[in-house]
Amino acid sequence: LANVLFRDIATETHRRMWLWSAFRIAADCGRGHTVAFVETDFAFYRRLYRRRAYWLPTWVQTELDADRLPELARRSGNIEKDVRRIQRSGFRPVISSNPRDLEDFFQEMYLPYARARFGAHRVCATLGEVQQAVGERWELLQMMQGGVVVAGQLFAYRDGQVVWWMLGVRGGSLDLVKNGVLAAVYHFGIPYLQGQGYRFQQLGGVRPFLSDGVFQFKRKFGAMVTRAHFDSPRWFAAFFGHPARALHGFLAKNPFIVEDEHGLCGAALGENQRSANAASATEQLRSEFTAIRIARSIDINLDAPVASPWCSLLPDLQAGGSK
Repeated sequence: LANVLFRDIATETHRRMWLWSAFRIAADCGRGHTVAFVETDFAFYRRLYRRRAYWLPTWVQTELDADRLPELARRSGNIEKDVRRIQRSGFRPVISSNPRDLEDFFQEMYLPYARARFGAHRVCATLGEVQQAVGERWELLQMMQGGVVVAGQLFAYRDGQVVWWMLGVRGGSLDLVKNGVLAAVYHFGIPYLQGQGYRFQQLGGVRPFLSDGVFQFKRKFGAMVTRAHFDSPRWFAAFFGHPARALHGFLAKNPFIVEDEHGLCGAALGENQRSANAASATEQLRSEFTAIRIARSIDINLDAPVASPWCSLLPDLQAGGSK
């Protein structure tokens, strides 16, 4: 949720304890706050999902249909702008399967870009873990500029599908990003894979907020949601307390994806909760959910908040006795 809700995070380390004790500590920090997000794993999701909370998967998986790209390019001025930036910057693609290129990509592009984009708290895989995960069937799309590899995208081939696995920019350079190097990766990568016979391409995970920058970028190329991300079986339980003006403003501009017993659905501030100058109308939001293959949507009602969201969890946790 960095850059969506918080400027930075604070970390506290506590001794080994029962889970309900951990929630008591959270309760001391959470009382009186407008909104509380509790990150939890599958065991808690399964036990507590019927509580009056909104359950957000930490990541959702996306894919694109390459056959739709020409139509999107005709309708989107943003894609035309990307093409002009790519031409001005002189980016050109090279495909590699050389293990040395993969090591250079991981050390000099993926790690610096991940830390520049997501902060020092980002937990990154090791090179060995990446090599084990992708196996022997992988390719690296290298983006060249003036004879230098400045960015890369790792493709992994598995079970008849292709997955956009990892993206990196040399040195984590944000100047290269501003000059369109990420757009160049998609501009060259999508048709390359389509030519290899992959019409549907797995674009990897995004955060479940429609306003998230990575989500917006992928949606430009027709990204649609398929499911909660298979590599991250964790959820955020969102509790909304006092209906302050800031909370109304946040929810009006940040619709998100939740999961319930029927699957994924959209969640946005209800029409009767919106002010006259809200950023987007309810119908427009529903159409946005439909565009990313989210067929259902629910309204968030702040008139009936959970009075003590943290303490309401404690009876179930104590009964479970999990550690």
